[in-house]
Amino acid sequence: MAKKFNFNLQKYLDYKESIVNNKSAELLKSKKNLDDENKKLDKLFSEKELANKNFNENKPSRILDFAVMSSYSNQISNNIDDQKIILSEKMKKFENEKISLQKDFKEKKALEIIKDKKLDKHKSFIKKINNKNLDDLYMTRAKRDSK
Repeated sequence: MAKKFNFNLQKYLDYKESIVNNKSAELLKSKKNLDDENKKLDKLFSEKELANKNFNENKPSRILDFAVMSSYSNQISNNIDDQKIILSEKMKKFENEKISLQKDFKEKKALEIIKDKKLDKHKSFIKKINNKNLDDLYMTRAKRDSK
C-alpha cells in the first residue's frame, strides 16, 4: 500500500495561516480606527464651517464677543490640525500593517504552491505504483492463463 501524503512544512504553513488571519483582523481594526478618525475630522470641519457661518451672520459688535468667536474658531482650527496629524499617523500605521499582511500572505501562498506541487508529485508516484501493480497482476494472470 502506498504511503499517505505528508507535507513536512505543514506546521509552518498552519503557523503562517494563523499569522495572516491575525494580521487581517488587526488590519480591519486599523481600518475602523482610520474611518473613525476621518469622521472626527469631518465633524471638526463641519463645526468650523458652522462657527464661521455664525460669525459672519452675527457680526459681533463688541470686542469681547469678537474675541470669543475668534478664539473658538482658532481652537477648532488647532483641533483640525491635531486631528490631521493623528490621521496621518493612523494612515502610516495602516499602510505598514497592510504591507506586512501582504508579505505574510505571499509567504503563505508560496508554501501552498510548494505543498500543491509536492502533492501532485505524490499523486503521480501513487498512480505509477498502482499502474505497476496492475501490470504485474495482468502479467501473472496472463502467465497463469497461458499454462
